[in-house]
Amino acid sequence: MDINAVSSGIAAMQGLVGISRTLLEVRDITKLAGIQFELNQRILDVQAAMFDLQAKFQAKSDAFEALKAHATQLESAARDRERYTLHEIRAGAFVYRRREDVQPTEPIHYLCQPCFDKGVKAILEAQDSGVYGELQICPVCDRKIAMST
Repeated sequence: MDINAVSSGIAAMQGLVGISRTLLEVRDITKLAGIQFELNQRILDVQAAMFDLQAKFQAKSDAFEALKAHATQLESAARDRERYTLHEIRAGAFVYRRREDVQPTEPIHYLCQPCFDKGVKAILEAQDSGVYGELQICPVCDRKIAMST
């Protein structure tokens, strides 16, 4: 056997092995690209779900904060409402006035009963009407109340 022929054969075999390895690498790269594509799709799906959950969480958080603010407002209104009692200033004429046991921090005043029952604190404004004596007028509903008969 000729050594050159054997060397040429070995070199050819090594070339085939190199080509085979290159083909395997190309095949592996193609497989890897498919796997990377699928992995990227899953990552995008997870990100989309995460953004959706974040939006839902933010909406719930906003609703919670709104409810908390509303509850605080209702508690404040309830505390303010406790400071007043329904008072009959003359037969059939009702107003709200500050309770006797409440520490006076404001001047004596009357609140319109229908407005206060609707949650509106409308302080009655005094007006002299001559015939009826002192007349109290609601600045919200324009209700007029004679303070004396």
